[in-house]
Amino acid sequence: MFQLFMHPFVIGYRSRLWIPEVLIEAAKDLGGAWFATHADLARWGSAADGPGSQAE
Repeated sequence: MFQLFMHPFVIGYRSRLWIPEVLIEAAKDLGGAWFATHADLARWGSAADGPGSQAE
């Protein structure tokens, strides 16, 4: 899991906003990347076969 944090305090300057765009495009080009929201991750994690489920 990789969480991208884009707050201006962290990234620094608007001129650096191209960097995450390149990172995201590279991940898409590799294939198999899942771009999810926190809600998506919570649903996935609470699924019967997800990590932390009672089935383990």
